[in-house]
Formats: sequence, structure tokens, C-alpha cells
Amino acid sequence: QLAALRSLHILANFLRRLARRYVFLNFGVIKIFPRYYIHSRQCSRCGLQFNKREDTCPHCKNLTNLEALKLKGDLQEENSELGKNFIYLCVGVLLLLIILVV
Repeated sequence: QLAALRSLHILANFLRRLARRYVFLNFGVIKIFPRYYIHSRQCSRCGLQFNKREDTCPHCKNLTNLEALKLKGDLQEENSELGKNFIYLCVGVLLLLIILVV
């Protein structure tokens, strides 16, 4: 009985220390989110994510509409290039594995 109380005390201390670092949300299952988790929304002008607490997007607030559209196009182009490079890398690794197995 004393061992069970000691284990319970150790568990309670652990949960207290954990609660200092994390926010607990309970939806039937305990989900743990770090306190520094930032709720964000997507900017309608540039498409980037920014903090919900901010009124305007920090990425494009000083840009004209034309500059914001150019920024959005540049970001989409960079993302498509990144996707293509990832596909090339996967194909290269797959070919290397096939060569090593054969």
C-alpha cells in the first residue's frame, strides 16, 4: 500500500512538471500541445501562414497588391520546384535500391 502511494506521488509530480511545459486538451483522449503552439491562419493575399492574434499578415502588409501577387507566384514556383526535386530524389533512391538488390 505504501509503494502504491509512493508511485502515485511520483506520477503526480511528473504530471505537475509536464503541465508547466504543456497545455492539456482532453477530447476523450488526452492530447498534448506545446505551449508555444501558435494558431495560425492563411493570408488571402500572399497565401502564407501568420499568427491569428495579428491583424494583418506580416509578410505582405507593406506590399502593394501587385507585389503580393508576385510574392504568391514566386512561392508557388519554389514549392513546385521543391516537389519536383523530391520526386527526383525518390526515383534516384529507388533506382539505387534496385541496383543494390540485383
